[in-house]
Amino acid sequence: MDLEAAVGAGVAVFGVIFLAEIVDRSNLALMSLSGQGDSRQVWLGAAAAFLVSTTLAVVLGTLLFQALSGFLVEIRLAGGLIIVGYAVLTLLRPVPDGSGERSPSPPEPGSWKGHPIYAAFLVVLLLEMGDNTQLLTLLFTASLADPLVVFLAALLGLLAASALGTGLGRWLAGRVEARRLRTIFGGVLLVVGVVTILLAFFPGLIPYPG
Repeated sequence: MDLEAAVGAGVAVFGVIFLAEIVDRSNLALMSLSGQGDSRQVWLGAAAAFLVSTTLAVVLGTLLFQALSGFLVEIRLAGGLIIVGYAVLTLLRPVPDGSGERSPSPPEPGSWKGHPIYAAFLVVLLLEMGDNTQLLTLLFTASLADPLVVFLAALLGLLAASALGTGLGRWLAGRVEARRLRTIFGGVLLVVGVVTILLAFFPGLIPYPG
């Protein structure tokens, strides 16, 4: 993969992973944790967890690429369908009327105080195992030619989304309805998924790396 293709692939992976993580349950959990402790430490704990989960996804995706290199169209189609399905679930999942959706809270809020790094690491790692963003990273690795590009782009997408969640989570929860946020991000993900499906069948439709 040349430099231009690598940059294009990185931007695509970053965008999808960032959007998926913004509305993901692990980011909602980070919003809750950051409201109860030092948001910087929460982010550091989350970053360590994302490093572990992304490494696992890329390693598994590399093995799949070697085994399934002749089925890239099917793999990309599957990835597009997953994104579309995730977008539809995001748009259709009910939100309580009259207020924003509460982000999940740890069972004993006080017990996390003083250990926000460990709390964020454990919570995010558990939530990311087999989660949508990890599966998407695995599929990207299996369908693109450079696992290092996927690893860096996916990790940066997760870190950026978690930074937004920890830094602005409480502010957003108090001022913007969850339904509105979900509609915006769900709609963008739906467009991304449809474009991914089209590119599986018509790779020359728009410039696309890989």
